[in-house]
Amino acid sequence: MSGAERNYFAASLYYFEIQNGGPWQYLSNPTGDYHSMILAGLRAIGAPLTAQALEEAGKVFGPDGPPQDRNRRDEMVELFSGHQIEIIDKLYSVFPSGENIEMLLFLYAAEHKREFRDWQPGPG
Repeated sequence: MSGAERNYFAASLYYFEIQNGGPWQYLSNPTGDYHSMILAGLRAIGAPLTAQALEEAGKVFGPDGPPQDRNRRDEMVELFSGHQIEIIDKLYSVFPSGENIEMLLFLYAAEHKREFRDWQPGPG
């Protein structure tokens, strides 16, 4: 993927995961494996407030954020304190931090259209 495609993919992956099942689904699914890439993608599309909220919530795992390993994340979540749970729950209450992620994704794709590969239908 090009850088623009990666940013779009990462930001949309986060957005639709959160819309579908909230922050706990984001963390317990493989989506959480891409935490760093998602932060970069959100910032690239122009959603710094959403990225900041996600980054702050990720710090409940430690200064490096959630581990890329899903099983390790799940093990850590099982040991979370009530305060850590509140921080993650708050992520959904502030999402998307007043930023219209769907519109930002659309604008980002339009502004970077030359960096996206042309889709070609497969044979048949």
